[in-house]
Amino acid sequence: RVLEKSLKEISEVRARVKVFCDTTFNDSMKNLRNEYDKLVITDQNIENSEEAHVFAEQTGNIIAKNLVRSTEAQAHQNQETVLSLLK
Repeated sequence: RVLEKSLKEISEVRARVKVFCDTTFNDSMKNLRNEYDKLVITDQNIENSEEAHVFAEQTGNIIAKNLVRSTEAQAHQNQETVLSLLK
């Protein structure tokens, strides 16, 4: 009788420990998945930011080149004005 009672208590404790461990494990896995997802999103945001920076630099270079071309075109059209400015 004492042995049966002890075995029953051990089984109950083991079942509670298993539930606790399973719950803790599942919660830990969910937390790890969430952190991983955050890292992936952060990495994508960093890549997008770097791409935006490169695009902004390229756009600035294009604008600068177009400004030079526009200035040269105006100088060719108004050569007399440009020459008078140089005097």
